[in-house]
Amino acid sequence: MNIYGAYPTAVSHTKEYVPFFQGYGASQVNPEPIILFDAENRAEEMKTDWHLNEEFASGKRTIAEFIRDGKKDHATDIIQNMWGNLKGQYYINTSNRGAVPNMPDDAFLELKCNCDMNGIRPLKVPAMPRGLLGLQHQVLDTHELTAEAAVSCDRKTLLKAMVTDPIINNITDAKNIMSELLYLEKEALPSAWNK
Repeated sequence: MNIYGAYPTAVSHTKEYVPFFQGYGASQVNPEPIILFDAENRAEEMKTDWHLNEEFASGKRTIAEFIRDGKKDHATDIIQNMWGNLKGQYYINTSNRGAVPNMPDDAFLELKCNCDMNGIRPLKVPAMPRGLLGLQHQVLDTHELTAEAAVSCDRKTLLKAMVTDPIINNITDAKNIMSELLYLEKEALPSAWNK
């Protein structure tokens, strides 16, 4: 915040995208370095949430319980807000559409939005400060290259996407990760990946 003059609304989702939090320097990182993502723990959380949603959908749990125990930013909260014209604002992943003046209009960003029956409209904010803008463009380039690789099934483009990602700091690691994932997911991927 002190360096760029801006701060993220979700620090835990931000530090994974900036190399200076990753702990590879000579000096100790403050705040703490990124912790490893626990896929098994996340899968268990998702299974629990899925079961809970089934109970709401079947009527086993009531709407009153959903409203009382629900978390903010559920899709249903947004839908209720839109239908009821409640004038609530939510952080939503959406195209920029001029909200951040120095970012492309088609850049997909998490922005605070007005939500009503006219749609989702991101609120205008000041231009993103230099430095922070560069970090953001790097992540957007990673996303664009990943989408391009997915459509083309091109390994060179996928490798380019991986080494553009600020999380990756070693080309050989990127190649090994890519090879392992393409091999392990080959049954689910288009056959063009296996050429």
